[in-house]
Amino acid sequence: MDKTKKKKILIIDDQECFAYLLKNSLESTGKLEVLWEPNAYRGIQAVYSNPDLRAICVDIHMPCVVQGWGLGYDLLEDLYKTGAYSHVPKFVISAVTKPTEKNADLRRWGVVSWLNKPLDMPMFSVMLCNYLEKYSTGFQPNIGGSFIQEIDECKDEAI
Repeated sequence: MDKTKKKKILIIDDQECFAYLLKNSLESTGKLEVLWEPNAYRGIQAVYSNPDLRAICVDIHMPCVVQGWGLGYDLLEDLYKTGAYSHVPKFVISAVTKPTEKNADLRRWGVVSWLNKPLDMPMFSVMLCNYLEKYSTGFQPNIGGSFIQEIDECKDEAI
């Protein structure tokens, strides 16, 4: 794989201002190309239209624009059930505190980190680039181990 080629990331978040700031922060690294969709329904369409995605950043609570399609959980569960993009790490970025009853589902769905808003965008940008560089040959979810440990290691490298 050409390491100079920008890695494609998808942000799915209904807060346009937040998504714009995160997109600019990620693109300022010079290593990432960032796409943005404002809801889970359009987000799933973007996922399937971009087979070269390297990471998905998704908010959990967004307005429902199509019956049954509003939550980031819906998108994550759909990707898991279809087996699509199991190799792509997912990052939840939400103002909602991480629900402990969903931990097993999140791990199984390929979520590598749950990040709370407000987000330290420059830190996340460096952390994400480090993570993607570390796993440039492909993401392998560690279902048996700590799914936060590996992202924390990349965060430590960013400091």
